[in-house]
Amino acid sequence: MAEALGMTGSAQVMDLSVNDGNNYTPTYAIYKNDIPVCMALINFRADKSGTSAYTVSISISGGDTGQPASTPSSIKVKYLSASSVSQKANFTWAGQTSDGRPMGEEYIQTIQCDLTSNTCQILVPTPSFALVFLNDKPLEESMDGGNGEGGEVTMYSTTAVTKTMNTAKIDQEVLATSNGHWAGDLPHNSDISVSNIEAVKAYLSLHPHSSTCGIHDTPYSLILNLDNSDLCQLYWESLLKHGKDLSHPDNYCAIALESCFLKFGILIVLHKLTKAAEDGNLIPASQNGFCAGHCTQNNAFILRSLIKCAQT
Repeated sequence: MAEALGMTGSAQVMDLSVNDGNNYTPTYAIYKNDIPVCMALINFRADKSGTSAYTVSISISGGDTGQPASTPSSIKVKYLSASSVSQKANFTWAGQTSDGRPMGEEYIQTIQCDLTSNTCQILVPTPSFALVFLNDKPLEESMDGGNGEGGEVTMYSTTAVTKTMNTAKIDQEVLATSNGHWAGDLPHNSDISVSNIEAVKAYLSLHPHSSTCGIHDTPYSLILNLDNSDLCQLYWESLLKHGKDLSHPDNYCAIALESCFLKFGILIVLHKLTKAAEDGNLIPASQNGFCAGHCTQNNAFILRSLIKCAQT
């Protein structure tokens, strides 16, 4: 972030809403004094096969803008790379590893642009962050600490080495749930467990469903009497597409409408997602229905009360 925005205080960031505003592929343009200097490209997908990598095509002016094309002949890119989005160590920035201090040889990739089509093509692997430098000035600033004077960035030893007493520490278990919403494994990305089966059975016991049995001709009453461990194994093998990433919603089987067996599995996913949203305080007070405690009748009552207040 420091390298992307620099130290001048003049940086402006614009969300380009690429891929129809897809949350997994946010893309930002960074301007200084109204001139584009960098692009920040992110791929949050954790697809180890690489099929979710995407390519960004950058053009500066030209085309339908009515302005002369100003796409550079080449650009430079630094990549932040890791094997998963939840990885906490052993990631690289421009080819260097770090313990708080860059180690190893820095690698900045140079990409040649096509001036005929006025485009530069940047590959964004899964998962990764690509910082694209559209000219050399922001790159030079990132390499000299932003002071514009050139030279190496000054390095300092960490206080964990130089100050062995009164050094701030934090309990690792506390840290695991205090960095963002979750720094550990997301609860809805965890394996299906017996407790998940028990939770859905308890829900169905409290909310009886006389639902369509479907082609399997299996009612909920039969499923409720099956062994929890067997059900756990069954749904773990059937809900997630074989060998696919847990965190990608497209890797789960389709919603079922006419089978109690499949609808039971969908309830497992629903309960896991709901718990994750509640634990992370992600459900706003304005939520209208589709969630326990957020009845749509409340909204009608609030609207009626506001109308009456306005009339008086």
